[in-house]
Amino acid sequence: MKIAIIAQDGMKVDIRTFALSHKTLLLNHTIISTEGTAKCIKNIGIDVTAVASGQEGGDVNIADMVLRDEIDAVIFLLNPTKHFSHECDSHALIRVCNLKNVIFAGNLQTADAILKSIR
Repeated sequence: MKIAIIAQDGMKVDIRTFALSHKTLLLNHTIISTEGTAKCIKNIGIDVTAVASGQEGGDVNIADMVLRDEIDAVIFLLNPTKHFSHECDSHALIRVCNLKNVIFAGNLQTADAILKSIR
């Protein structure tokens, strides 16, 4: 599967911990992330294809990949305590996942459930 993994600022530690706990599973799939998230995941030994950072259109890049049926699941840890200038891009990605019926997790519990179902 091709899995997009994204974490907004303030959620990078959480995504790193999550990826570490699911490392064995993630190593068997293609992982695509925005630049900042990719750095967190690469640090623990998981190969990641990086697109631009969220501020530079990375969320839109991944939304485009979803529209082209290149992504099977999206794990996007949203920071509920902050507002981001590119928040409309994040919402566009969520809408595209709903449009294309792509598996989407916006929090750790749902992300964990998705990876357990993939296993």
